[in-house]
Amino acid sequence: MFRLKILVMFFILAIGSTSILGQVTPQVTNAVVVGGVTENSARFWCRLSAAGKFAIQLSTSAGFQNLITSQTITVTAESNFAGIANAASLSALTKYFYRVVVNDTIADTIQRYFSTFPLKGISSNFSFAFGSCQQSGNFLPSGTPSGNVFREIKRKAPAFFLQIGDWCYPDTTDNTPFDNDYFSNVFEYVQKSYEGKFSSYYPMDSLMRICPVDYVYDDHDFMNDNASATTASFAVPFRPNPLSNDFVVMEIPALPDARLNSIRGYKENMPTYPLVNESRGIYHKFTYGNCEFYMLDLRSQRTPNLSALQKNTVTGKWEFKPGADRTILGRDNSLGAGESQLTWFLNNLN
Repeated sequence: MFRLKILVMFFILAIGSTSILGQVTPQVTNAVVVGGVTENSARFWCRLSAAGKFAIQLSTSAGFQNLITSQTITVTAESNFAGIANAASLSALTKYFYRVVVNDTIADTIQRYFSTFPLKGISSNFSFAFGSCQQSGNFLPSGTPSGNVFREIKRKAPAFFLQIGDWCYPDTTDNTPFDNDYFSNVFEYVQKSYEGKFSSYYPMDSLMRICPVDYVYDDHDFMNDNASATTASFAVPFRPNPLSNDFVVMEIPALPDARLNSIRGYKENMPTYPLVNESRGIYHKFTYGNCEFYMLDLRSQRTPNLSALQKNTVTGKWEFKPGADRTILGRDNSLGAGESQLTWFLNNLN
């Protein structure tokens, strides 16, 4: 009887141990993205295959001696298993190698690095790169490898890369003008769009391994083609056409959450600089030495594009007659609260 109790107890313990030992450490699913870099800090986006925690280890040596470790971030299904970790106490104008630690285990062996910025006010020679409208592939000459441009940018060793909109095209499944079922109506789809942006299978990953990136969305990755803050513009500039015997000029209203989801998705998934006023959009600025860079949101406060067009009832022609309240950057009465982007921008330039 005593022996039987021991065997039963051992069996229970064995089952418990198997459960613990059988747990699989989540894997890193995407590119690891560094941004929000200053002279002494940086931010890192990472996504895991399941719930868990991650941190970023940094070192000035490829062998990872003398480690600096970021904050630890716990990710869940609600965050699409992604999060942003902040690292501080870095030295200015210094090259750092970094790697991901998942549940206290080194996650991969891919070499990644970036350099911190110089102290504010210090002048220096540097290069940076910028671009937009990638991860489509439809505009390249036949047979052109899509990674060529990123390999050329890498050869220049830029201090950072600015992605200025249409970073992939999550709106390509939409069906304008027949409905307003925009991808950003559903926050989960906005989260998924960042999986596409930060895909480790796309050639831009090779660039993000060697320098920071900053980003502002444009129409396709905000809501839809030619989007304003609350609508998507649709026009057919010839007649007759499948929809009408006349030119088609119409604004298709978005659902209320479309704009808010895009701003929230950016805030939760882009390792960027502090947003000035997220009720107005994602605009912000950063400094590299003695140079200021303004990243402007051209969609979140924009008035509808086609509202500037009016049909002349006498001639039957459409005329360009923008009203005094038209704006791209936003005015005080634009969507949102507090200081407008336009006012902020002009005040900063003074």
